[in-house]
Amino acid sequence: MELSEDALLAKVNAMPREKLIEWLAWNDVHGLFLDEDSIAEGYEPLTKEHAAICVFVVMMRDRDSWDGYAKLR
Repeated sequence: MELSEDALLAKVNAMPREKLIEWLAWNDVHGLFLDEDSIAEGYEPLTKEHAAICVFVVMMRDRDSWDGYAKLR
C-alpha cells in the first residue's frame, strides 16, 4: 500500500537533510547529490528544501493519479 500524497509529503518533509541526500544518491548513483560531488563539479550543495522536492517528485512521478504539481507546504 502506498502512502497518500499528503502522508508522503509529511514523511519527506520530516526527514533530515542528510537522509534525503543519502536516499537521492542511492536512487541515482550517477547524480550529483552528495555535497562533495556537487562542490567538485562547481555546484552548490542541495538545500534540505530542494532535496525534499527531489525525493517527493521521484516518488510521485510514476503515479497515474499525480498531476505533476507538488503541495510543498
